Amino acid sequence: MISLMALNKKIYCAGIILVSLLAAGCQHQFLNSTVISVSALEFSEQIPKSFRVKSQQYFSVDSKKDGPIFSITKLTFKKKNFFGGPSARSQEIEVLGELQYSTRTLSEHRTQSVSASAQLPSNEASPQGEMVALTQLKDELEFLLLENLIMEYQLVES
Repeated sequence: MISLMALNKKIYCAGIILVSLLAAGCQHQFLNSTVISVSALEFSEQIPKSFRVKSQQYFSVDSKKDGPIFSITKLTFKKKNFFGGPSARSQEIEVLGELQYSTRTLSEHRTQSVSASAQLPSNEASPQGEMVALTQLKDELEFLLLENLIMEYQLVES
């Protein structure tokens, strides 16, 4: 009898582990999808063309489909300098990106925002290099904002 009880316990534990792995794998694939299907994608005037081009790979627009209308209304970047050291010089730069968007369906209208931030060390010896690094950081933040947007949209819609 002890061996049957031990065998049942092992099968029970293995079953729990298997179900957990399958459920986690399914959820990972669901959240890892990188395309939102919409009936229309709109941008406000202040959204840069580079962001519009990047967003095309994250949205599938089908005007015949009865999906939501997605509007990206505002994209802002804020730069913060963190000072420190004996002469109180800039030690680090943080850039905070915020993206405001809205979704419209026949039954509701929702306005939300996502944000992402990135940091880099300050380079006072080469201000031109620092400006180039900031430009590349903003470019990377645009991708991060789009990925956060996809993840948040999928979590809200599920």
